[in-house]
Amino acid sequence: MVLSDRIILVTGSSRGIGAALARGLARHGATIIVNYHRSKDMALAVLDEVKKYSPESSLLGFDVGDKEAVDRAFEQIISGYGRIDVLFNNAGIMKSSQIEGISDSDTFDIFRTNAIGSLHCLQAAILSMKKMRSGKIINISSISQFSPFYRSTQYAMSKGAVNMLTRCAALELGEYNITVNSLIPGIIESDIDPRYDDPALMERMRKIVPLQSIGKPETMVGSAVFLASDLSNYITGIDILVDGGFSLFKDKNPQ
Repeated sequence: MVLSDRIILVTGSSRGIGAALARGLARHGATIIVNYHRSKDMALAVLDEVKKYSPESSLLGFDVGDKEAVDRAFEQIISGYGRIDVLFNNAGIMKSSQIEGISDSDTFDIFRTNAIGSLHCLQAAILSMKKMRSGKIINISSISQFSPFYRSTQYAMSKGAVNMLTRCAALELGEYNITVNSLIPGIIESDIDPRYDDPALMERMRKIVPLQSIGKPETMVGSAVFLASDLSNYITGIDILVDGGFSLFKDKNPQ
């Protein structure tokens, strides 16, 4: 299998896209470290599914926004597995607000998890990857960072930061044979945004997607496997859109 020699950490993999990535990467042979912050029971359920394909996979709870907790977690990974081959920076949160209602506390929370958390994990992962002179980092960004939605300013700002992290890290880490890329989901069914619970809104959004469907979390797996495997060894610093063509249209804000 294409990922049979890979040790992969997927942050925020107790639900949504992260859970789908953990399951899908395991099916392709990877050993998965399932990460959660608060949703331990959900993460354990994901781990049970993952272990059907990858018995050596494990569970590791930590908050990506806490630098000391991240460093301890990566020390545990290296102690247990000897290395980490691939990091998926997936953990993220979203809060919806009109611009005049944006609070500093919400903004700091979003950046702490989405942007600073991704930086923390990248910093910890490359300590081992540099020694091996190999590794792959995939940041899960969002189409909102260049095609913004109404009432998603803080989230879009944080994902813009994640994409610039991808570019800067790719430039700096290339000499160590470490690749850094971004996967950018389009409209994917998820509980990260409560607006996705509005069937009428989802139907209007579906109609403006050229492929005429809303993506499932599993939609992300194929591109994730590609970036985590040797098939992408000469690719770094890029964004891969998984959006059904949604980014082709200028008016992407059905209300």
